[in-house]
Amino acid sequence: MTNLKKRTTYTFTFILLFAIVVGYIFYNISCNPTELIENRYGQTKQLGLKYLKPLKEVTVSPNDTLYFYYNGNGDINCAVLKRWRSVYRLVGLCHSLPTHRNNKSKVTFSRNESDRIKKGELIEQIGQRSFYIDDKWYNFAFAYNPQLASVYWNETKASSLYTPEGTVFYSVSAENFSTDDFVCYSHNNKEIPVTIKRYL
Repeated sequence: MTNLKKRTTYTFTFILLFAIVVGYIFYNISCNPTELIENRYGQTKQLGLKYLKPLKEVTVSPNDTLYFYYNGNGDINCAVLKRWRSVYRLVGLCHSLPTHRNNKSKVTFSRNESDRIKKGELIEQIGQRSFYIDDKWYNFAFAYNPQLASVYWNETKASSLYTPEGTVFYSVSAENFSTDDFVCYSHNNKEIPVTIKRYL
C-alpha cells in the first residue's frame, strides 16, 4: 500500500510539472510573434496589457525583436522577444508608451510653448520612457510635431515608427541615456529645442 501511495504521488508530481512546463511554453514561446502575444495578453482583463491589434514587428538584431501593438486602452505597448532559430521567447513588456491617448502620461504644452508653436517656432515637448529588460535599456520617446524628423540618444540616431497619433522613436542600448544627450532635428536638419517629460 505504501509503494502504491508513493507511485501515485510521483505520478501526480510528474503530471503537475509537465503541465507547468507546457503552460510556460504556451504562454512564453512560439514560432509566431503575433500568436505568442495573443496567447500571453489576448485574454487578460488588464487593459494596459491586453493585446488589441498589431502595430509593427521590428527586428533590431538577429536575436532581438520588438513587437509593437495597441493595448486595451488604445495605447502602444512594445513586447521584447528573443529569437533562437525560428522560435520566439517573450522576455519583457514595455507597456503604455507616453502617447496622448494615455491619460496618466498625457503631454501638455504650456501657454508660452503653444504660442511659439503657432508662430512657427519649432519647439516640441517629448514624452519619454525607459525600461530595463534582460541587461539592456529600451528607450522610447513620443513626438506629436510632424516636423520633428529624427532623434539622437548619445549621438546615436534612434529608429522611428510612424503612427496616426504621432511618431515613436526607440533605441536599444547597454546604457540608459541622459537628457543632456537627447537631440532632435527637423526634416531640413535644423535642431529643434525640446523639453523632456519623463515617465517612470
